[in-house]
Parts: sequence; structure tokens; C-alpha cells
Amino acid sequence: MLNTIVPAAGEAMPRINRRSLLLGLAAASTMAASATDSPAAISESENPELIRLAGELPEVAARYVEAQKHQVGVEVTYSSVWPVAPDEITKPGYEGAWGGFEKTFKGGGMFRKGEVRPRQLISASSFRYDTKYAKRVLNGNKLEKSKIDGLNRQEWEVRLVQLEKAQALAARYEAEIKRIKSSVDYEAVWRATHAARDALEDHIAAIMNEPEQTMTGLIIKAQALEAWGQVKGYKIPFRHGEAWPEQIAASILRMARSGRG
Repeated sequence: MLNTIVPAAGEAMPRINRRSLLLGLAAASTMAASATDSPAAISESENPELIRLAGELPEVAARYVEAQKHQVGVEVTYSSVWPVAPDEITKPGYEGAWGGFEKTFKGGGMFRKGEVRPRQLISASSFRYDTKYAKRVLNGNKLEKSKIDGLNRQEWEVRLVQLEKAQALAARYEAEIKRIKSSVDYEAVWRATHAARDALEDHIAAIMNEPEQTMTGLIIKAQALEAWGQVKGYKIPFRHGEAWPEQIAASILRMARSGRG
């Protein structure tokens, strides 16, 4: 908590009555009404570093908005053509499953309607191995005497056809996934958005850490927090934002106590 709103031992907390609070709010209203499209109306008596940071805020926020817009565009474009794996090359997901599971374009698990876990994918290489094994069984002479793995010759012949079909399906599916991934580096797009988000958080933190001198500074800080509202998805500013509520509250109380505008 900021030292400016925590009295030292034996020091009385500055009194805030209804009149002083209303005076502070009135000053805020007057200043807000006079603000232009810039981050805040510039006051000669305001902290110059705060004014400088306020002037840079629109550009920093715009870079994030543009990066996020580009990411969404990429996701919409490629998610619409992302293939669903044929049932023949999947098996139901289960607790404790390991190995590859069906994913969306963004990399998360694909949940099919009515299923609580992503389906497990069976790779083309796995089908290729099973196909070779089936051929060895059919080319041998042991089936003439007894079943192998519980199947007779006729059942192994059916099994081989199924395996060859599944292998071809898996190979086509994997090739299409590879083709789409090679068309766009989604990880780079995602990282660019998050870098822009981090830059915006850093800039807002720098604004919040600067002491304000007038109501102009308070408006700058309010506009900085408003800019964070543009963030999509997880809005929690993990690295700096924990202090923001206390910081803006302290700024408002300082203005209310002083009645400055």
C-alpha cells in the first residue's frame, strides 16, 4: 500500500469530509470536460514525465490492438480450414492417456460434441507398423495351424484392408495439418500479440508509478487504465497490475483532500 495513504505512527489521517470530496470531484469533472482527444489536457504544473508517458500511450495501445486484430484474423482464417481427423484414425480420449491428441489450429485440445476429452490420434507410422505386421502374419504358415492374436486368416485379410485404408487416411490428415502449419507461423503471431500486451502493461505501470501533481495527472492514469480494457482474453495484468487499484485510489483521495484541479 502506498505510503501517501498510510499515516505514520501517531500521525492523524487527513480528514475527508463531504465538502472536500465534492470539491475534488467537481475539479475532476471540470478537467475531464476540458480534455481533448489527447491522453489528457496538458497542464504546465503537471509532472513532465507523466505528460510524456501519456503522449506515448496511444501508440503503445494501438500496437497491441493491431497485433491482437492480426492474431484473430489468422485464427479465423485457418481454423475454418483446419481438418477434423477421420474417426478411423482416432480413439476416444481417456484419463491418463498419453501420446498425441486431436488439436485445434490454436493448439488446444479439440473437444467433439458429447465427448469430455480430446480424441487420441493414431499416427500414420503406427498404422504402417501394424500393416507390415499383418502382412508378415499372412505371408507365414502359422495361420494354417491356429489363430494368431485371436484372428484366423480371413479375419487377418480383413484387418489388413482396414489398416491400409487407415494408414492412407492418417497420412493425408497429417499432410494437411503440415501444409496449414507451413502456411503461417501461428506461434510467432501469438508471441507478437503477447509482446505487445506486455509492452502495454509496462507502459501503464510506468504511468501509474509516476506521481501526479494535478487533476490532469489523475485523468492520465484513468485513461491508462481504460486503455487496458482493450486487452482481449485474460485481462489480468500479472506482472504489474496488482498495485493499480491501490494506486488509482490513492491518487483520487489525494485530489479529494487537496481540492486541486
